[in-house]
Amino acid sequence: PIRAAIKIEGMHAGTDPVRSWLPFSIRLYFTAGSKQIRLVHSFVYDGDENNDFIRGLGVGFTVPFREQKQNRHVRFATDNKEFWSEPVLMSPGYRPQLVKDAVKLNVDQMSGKRIPNLEQLDAVTKHQFETIALWSDFKLTQLAPDSFSIVKRTNEASSWLHAANGKRAKGFVFIGDVSGGLAVGVKHFWEKYPSALEITGAANAAGELKIWFWSPDSPLMDLRHYDTIGHDGKISYEDHEDGSSTPFGVANTNELNLWVMENTPGADDLAKLAQTATEPPLLVCTPEYYHSIPVFGAWSLPDRSAKDKAEMEDQLNRAWSFFAKEVEQRNWYGFWDFGDFMRTYSTMRHEWLYDIGGHAWNNTELMSDAWLWYTFLRTGRKDAFRLAEAMTRHTSEVDVYHAGRFAGIGSRHNVKHWGDGAKELRISEAYLKRFYYYLTADERTGDLMREVLTADLNLPNALPLRKGVPRPDIPVVLRSGPDWIALASNWMTEWERTGDLKYKNYVLAGMQSIGAMPEVFLNRLAMGFDLKTKKLYDIGEPNLKTYEFIVLFGGDHIALELIDLIDCPEFTTTWKALCNKWAHETPGPSSNARIAAYMSKVSNDPELGHKAWQLIRDSLKDNRRDRFPASLTIIEGPSSPKRVEELAGVNIPGTAQWALNIITATELAKEFYIPPVSH
Repeated sequence: PIRAAIKIEGMHAGTDPVRSWLPFSIRLYFTAGSKQIRLVHSFVYDGDENNDFIRGLGVGFTVPFREQKQNRHVRFATDNKEFWSEPVLMSPGYRPQLVKDAVKLNVDQMSGKRIPNLEQLDAVTKHQFETIALWSDFKLTQLAPDSFSIVKRTNEASSWLHAANGKRAKGFVFIGDVSGGLAVGVKHFWEKYPSALEITGAANAAGELKIWFWSPDSPLMDLRHYDTIGHDGKISYEDHEDGSSTPFGVANTNELNLWVMENTPGADDLAKLAQTATEPPLLVCTPEYYHSIPVFGAWSLPDRSAKDKAEMEDQLNRAWSFFAKEVEQRNWYGFWDFGDFMRTYSTMRHEWLYDIGGHAWNNTELMSDAWLWYTFLRTGRKDAFRLAEAMTRHTSEVDVYHAGRFAGIGSRHNVKHWGDGAKELRISEAYLKRFYYYLTADERTGDLMREVLTADLNLPNALPLRKGVPRPDIPVVLRSGPDWIALASNWMTEWERTGDLKYKNYVLAGMQSIGAMPEVFLNRLAMGFDLKTKKLYDIGEPNLKTYEFIVLFGGDHIALELIDLIDCPEFTTTWKALCNKWAHETPGPSSNARIAAYMSKVSNDPELGHKAWQLIRDSLKDNRRDRFPASLTIIEGPSSPKRVEELAGVNIPGTAQWALNIITATELAKEFYIPPVSH
């Protein structure tokens, strides 16, 4: 009775040659009492990147007209709250001495109000209308994040005429007449350039409105890898493997909002609709309420009750603000890129290592998604939500395969999002999508979490330890973390959503297997995995002290939820054995603070609690300077491509883990807080 959602699935079909490819889905949302229709469009690239170059991609609408051409109107939202507004047939008010009531006609027409039909005009005025240019086609193209242009033409046999330019169009268009029309707003229009809004046939009985997600005026969509050869992993940090740098199966999702109008709306109404399309309103709760719901594991609310706690909050805010500003400063925009962060910074070039193997796009490395979501949960900030939402949209679609031999598995960080040879479950795991899904109930995200339920079946095509532990005698070899723990998050989430005990039993089979090998987290690098039973078994591979990977990719958050949800004492014992050893290591791995905090809580150990707090305090400094200082270094002049504010030594994986340590450990060890000793 409140909302209806219609899902349409299909393939793009061509006639020359006959071919069906690029599977797509469209969801249309209709809400009682609202004229707004939400449209979510997703597609999967299933072509050959060396031969299939997409010229343009979008959706189109036919808009019938009921009024004469002088009462038809086009509106494009431009920068800020401005609009480009013109009729199809302009009232010739520029020669007022030749037109009766020229000023009134012109003012009314430019406001979108009805002016007389031609037969209602006097003969002279009617003749003047019939002698001026009739504009049929209009187009706004955003081919770069800081530049758009508007052109129009009278017909296909004539040239385009430049009309206007600007920086960042909102991605909102109206085409119709004074009796009604269609308004469409595109979310992240300029951020996901090259995009366009095109109207054709406005002088005909019906016009065509095309929303281009990839504009035909831009270069062809080129999804080939950045090089034809691989590069050494020790230098480029790239896990190259022939045939694996493929985009086959990656996806992209775009959102529209539509309004079927009963007139040509006024400027104020159009501005409100454009803003709604750009930043759709969302019902949210207070951070305190979110904190009371034990769905997202252990995380703290902001606390400034002591000097050191306030310093932690200040630096957390600076870290978030730094990367939010980097999106703009470094122009991390584009159809395939928007939402991701770069991984590693170089002070030599005053630039992120965008062209160096595994140092370029981050692709969820060390849980940057989770950090952004916890920032929103604990602050309630709108800008924090938007940033986290964009990252989840990107990393769930572009960084993960949705078809082909790697379906359900993601790609490790690389110059191209899909370029690295390492395809791993930790990139596609449902854990990273649960935040967005549970906060919005977004059905597309629900689809993506369901896609990964069978990701384990494609592990033979992407064995995570095929180089580190080559075991041709074992069909599937994986690590407890991040591999099995990622599978567990997929199945746990489906069980949460549906109550389907099959998936709970999948998780339990693994938990019991781990529990039957009491020190497996500590003394085994790899285990065998049975694709049918979902059980793990010992294959005798010694531990190389890589168990930090269990935690670095969300394993501790997932494990703690599993322990709370599923009664499996042997798994709990094994997990605590790992954490106990880990917590007492000095110096410990980068995640030591939250592991120490966890053990202080479950074993009621004040000493470990104090250690966790001190590790956090220590992490706030880097060579006695704030890790995220209040002021940055300004780089300008010929040594840099442009003026930038720089923070030397920064990287996103380390920042994400550092922030997660503070956010998690301060909650787990909060009862053991004591002020630091002053010197």
